[in-house]
Amino acid sequence: MIDPAAIAPIYDFSLIEKAIQSYFCSDEDWPFVKPPSENDGDAWKNRETWMPGGKIPFFTAYETLIFQKHRPRVGIDLNNISPLQMPVRGHVDADGNLRNEWWRANLIIACVTVPNYTLHVQLRGIVMAIAAAMAAPTQDAQPTGANQYLAFHEITDCWDTNNNTIIHPEDGNYLSRINYNLTFAVKPSAWDDLG
Repeated sequence: MIDPAAIAPIYDFSLIEKAIQSYFCSDEDWPFVKPPSENDGDAWKNRETWMPGGKIPFFTAYETLIFQKHRPRVGIDLNNISPLQMPVRGHVDADGNLRNEWWRANLIIACVTVPNYTLHVQLRGIVMAIAAAMAAPTQDAQPTGANQYLAFHEITDCWDTNNNTIIHPEDGNYLSRINYNLTFAVKPSAWDDLG
């Protein structure tokens, strides 16, 4: 019988958010940094006064709630996750159950800055430029883009959709939401790796 805990990473979609965050924070020349995590001891205890060291914090959906006072910041939210096609494209497990292995989702990247138009549109442009290569194709059998940070999934496509240049005032700050469609699948080796 399949152990649900063993295959739980297949259904832990926060791993997709964390991989996107790792990708955006991977290049020293890019302006983003991850916040401290719950495992960072004193840094986590002092999260209300955490300073990103001249970089722009890049938050997952959960971290946005914890660090919502930081400006400027970028936050992501992966939502509306559903099977990419019906009937489900899947993998038949050892118990004979069909398990989905290909999804689509909406990815919202929120850019928040102080009320400075030039700073805001520059940040939004940087985010869109980096996101354009997020689902980069595999080169020489090595994953690139956000996929290099995923153990069980791979982002197969990412494209921006229904975007505009509207800047929303929010609590004295500027907010833009950049919308993407994302597809991701379980890596072929993941079922074997998870037993």
